[in-house]
Amino acid sequence: MKYSLFASAVVVAAACGGEMDDGAATPASGDPPSGFYALTIVTTDDTCTPARATGDRGTALVMADANGVNVPIPFVDGGPPRQDVPWAGTTLNDLADCPGTTLGLSIVHRSSDAFAVDVTERWRGVAACASSSSLLGVPSDECTATRRFEFTLVDACPATVDGASCP
Repeated sequence: MKYSLFASAVVVAAACGGEMDDGAATPASGDPPSGFYALTIVTTDDTCTPARATGDRGTALVMADANGVNVPIPFVDGGPPRQDVPWAGTTLNDLADCPGTTLGLSIVHRSSDAFAVDVTERWRGVAACASSSSLLGVPSDECTATRRFEFTLVDACPATVDGASCP
């Protein structure tokens, strides 16, 4: 399996929003823990250019607490933004520096060693976004994409994978 860590530090600022509170309560018994997860992305719809990242994405650092998880959301190859996703319901976020662009996320499955997040991207006003944003993978025109991010636990924290550690 290919290992490419999406984050080498636990407190990574989220371009799309949020940071997990490192003092937050731990996940409930039976919920997935913080740790390193194998990430596979399955695309169901993508009208974006460049196409959104898909397939085996290597190993990703995931932080979990009683409220949900903080996960990487790669748009294309390269360093992804991170996003908080609550255990229940759907969160809808505007992307920083991209007026009119939204990211919808919801957890559709979870167990003690895996979870899946449905992600819907709606890119609008990309001309302004592309010129003012540091995000990688801003599409060339307005588009939408729907993908499922499947996370499977490799090693729970505390752990070190490929030289990166989590507490």
